[in-house]
Amino acid sequence: MRRTIQITTCSIAITILGFIGCSDGDSGQDGPDQSNSAPSNGDHDHAHHDEEGPNGGHLIDLGHGHEYHAELVEDDATETVSIFILDKNQKPLSISASSISLSLNSNGESQSFELATAGEGENAKSDRFTSSDKALFEILEQPGDLTGKLRVTIDGTPYVGNVDHHAHDHDHSTHGH
Repeated sequence: MRRTIQITTCSIAITILGFIGCSDGDSGQDGPDQSNSAPSNGDHDHAHHDEEGPNGGHLIDLGHGHEYHAELVEDDATETVSIFILDKNQKPLSISASSISLSLNSNGESQSFELATAGEGENAKSDRFTSSDKALFEILEQPGDLTGKLRVTIDGTPYVGNVDHHAHDHDHSTHGH
């Protein structure tokens, strides 16, 4: 009986430690859209999650070890949203996809959006995907934080990146909503 309690206690402790993972809430490590059971080596840099991307947008990690990135950019002038696909060095990476999927959770509601490629032709490659859906733009512009998932396939491998979008601090009086 005593041994059973010890084994149960150890199992619970290991399970809890497994759920904690990176203690600073690093949620951008989803990686390929497969079972995410591979342990983190703990030596990745958490600081860059708050950095601005090369186009001035929010970075989204794709893949373990920051293998790829996506950058979410809002254009206030045209009220459009673009997502740029980037390599591990945050350089443009053209992929073969006609669209990518963005699911957002805000105020208890979940909505999904498709962003279409900026490339043309059946076999076109692009590093930029855009949407002029006003609902998407408005969700990103509303006060408060929102979360979600970005789904993209790179070289035949599906990836899911966690979106952790924070409220804007820019002056909204210069454009209409």
